[in-house]
Amino acid sequence: MASLPSAPSAAAPISQQMEQIDQQIVALLQDIDESFSNLHQTVATRLIPTVKRLNQNAAPTREFAKVRPHQSGCCQAYRTLSPGRPPPPRPSPPPGARPPPPGGGADRGGQRTVQEIAGR
Repeated sequence: MASLPSAPSAAAPISQQMEQIDQQIVALLQDIDESFSNLHQTVATRLIPTVKRLNQNAAPTREFAKVRPHQSGCCQAYRTLSPGRPPPPRPSPPPGARPPPPGGGADRGGQRTVQEIAGR
């Protein structure tokens, strides 16, 4: 950091005061330039390589976290309620099983399925 010249004296002539102010401005601009240079060096040599390394290390986690609705039933309600799509077929009850009670889901603790709520 460059040292700043002393403040202009009020007793000095105007031209000398202007020169001192110009020197202060130049010194401040040089200090700013040095700070930007240090910042650029830090970003280029430390920050960017670290971000690239983290990106490579996180790739398996991102791949694992992708939603794959065709591989799980997590999006069944969304697919059922999507307009223009028929609801999926209900599985057949096993032989000898009682049919569900009318009125929707007393055997599930009073909870109704998405199909029952949608009136399908």
